[in-house]
Amino acid sequence: MRKSKVVYVHHEIIKKVEFATGRTRKEVTKIVKLVLECLREAVIRDSKVHIRNFGKFTIRNRTFGKYNRYFLHFRATDKVRKRVHEVNLQKAKALESPKT
Repeated sequence: MRKSKVVYVHHEIIKKVEFATGRTRKEVTKIVKLVLECLREAVIRDSKVHIRNFGKFTIRNRTFGKYNRYFLHFRATDKVRKRVHEVNLQKAKALESPKT
């Protein structure tokens, strides 16, 4: 059985930034879209983008028979991986604990 995945879409990021900064939704939307566009363009142009304390996006080439395919790959920093591990351990403990 597959785990369900939580996916952040840009409108959820916008809501979170809007709440945290007190900026208008219009301002935050423009900023978030600009940041995502900059990331997209940087990966396409340079094939590698490193965001300190977060991770690295790279383009990888895979060969399938006579065809080459390019994939976006993400490698999280040790700090992010450790935090993800901690959160997942907490979730597992919460599921194991008996409910009253």
